[in-house]
Amino acid sequence: SHPHWWNHAEPVWVTAEKNGLRTGMYWWDGCQVEIRGVKPSKCVPYRDYWQWPTVENDTKAALSEIVEKFKQNTLDFALVYYEAVDAEGHGSGPDSMERRGALKSADNVIKHLLDEARRQNIRDQLSLIVVSDHGMTDTRPGKFELIDIEPHIDANDIHSMLDGGSFAMLRPNPDKIEKVYAKLKSLNVKGLNVFKKEEVPELYHLKETYLTQPIVLTADPGYQIKKLQETEKQVPKSNRIYNGNHGYDPMKLEDMRAIFLATGPGLKQGFLNGPVRMVDHYNVICRQLGIQPLQNSGNQESVQGMFVGGASGSSPVASLSVLVVPNILLAARAYLYH
Repeated sequence: SHPHWWNHAEPVWVTAEKNGLRTGMYWWDGCQVEIRGVKPSKCVPYRDYWQWPTVENDTKAALSEIVEKFKQNTLDFALVYYEAVDAEGHGSGPDSMERRGALKSADNVIKHLLDEARRQNIRDQLSLIVVSDHGMTDTRPGKFELIDIEPHIDANDIHSMLDGGSFAMLRPNPDKIEKVYAKLKSLNVKGLNVFKKEEVPELYHLKETYLTQPIVLTADPGYQIKKLQETEKQVPKSNRIYNGNHGYDPMKLEDMRAIFLATGPGLKQGFLNGPVRMVDHYNVICRQLGIQPLQNSGNQESVQGMFVGGASGSSPVASLSVLVVPNILLAARAYLYH
């Protein structure tokens, strides 16, 4: 909830508010924070999926509210976070019956959105974008090898270890960075990649941020990094191993790759776009909203072909509802054009 964590960049909902659009955010973490002096017009705080048995019905109710507000012209941009697919994928595995049930639940939620739009006679003005922020792979016991670095390092040399599984970062005590790094490199453990911060591959975009710790560990597909058993030094403290996980290099494991689907006014029908990166979504959203994107890492050329008229096509002023169904498969964004 502290703004200093968020003020290094401007989220699209803040830019939308600055441009006079009214934004509503439902269970979208971060909406509770005032970022650069701006909060969304409406924020329903994040809620833990595992403590929320009525998540599907509550989400449907929220979508009905959003469509009604669109109809009444009292809301312009809404984001709805739907966690079922990700949570069940982690808990039971990506191919489990539980996750299949979560996918069915996501389908039900999206269908409800479309049905409500038809009922309110705005379906023809509604655009839907289905995205995911990452993939997921099967990490049940027997599906991977566990890499345990703890026996090979001196716990007294370590201030903390962040995360584990496919990706982890080590923060040694300042005078022990070289020692810990040299030891881990010398082990030459199969499936484990050890980098100093300045050695991290460019495609990870981690070198420049102050949040990256001195030593970065990544696991190859088929391997996971075990968290420290000395939990006072492990962040977060849980040493749980998930049945499904992500964070592997998408260039090495296709299971990590995400999807992007879109339909609606201003978007071509039956068009197969080339691959897009996660950061490319931002420019699509800004275009559909009719707002000027800030400087960003997205590639406009990679998405312009999906629009009618391409780069020269008009950008109508739009109202936008976003339904995000993470993290493996679905996210829906719905845009309402005036």
